[in-house]
Amino acid sequence: MAKIVGKDPAAVRRVTCQSCAGIIEYTLSETREERVNYDYLGDSDLARVINCPGCGHMIQVKRW
Repeated sequence: MAKIVGKDPAAVRRVTCQSCAGIIEYTLSETREERVNYDYLGDSDLARVINCPGCGHMIQVKRW
């Protein structure tokens, strides 16, 4: 049976929470897609986000 023995350092990324200044390590599998930044016409942007484990603040890690 296969088992996980660690994570590839190239796949682990870091981001700093602007709310509590915590440094968070994550992989893309731990993120989710969410619609953000709605404008007055109802349009929005799609972004990859995570929640800060320290304060719960939503952090955008990639946007398109």
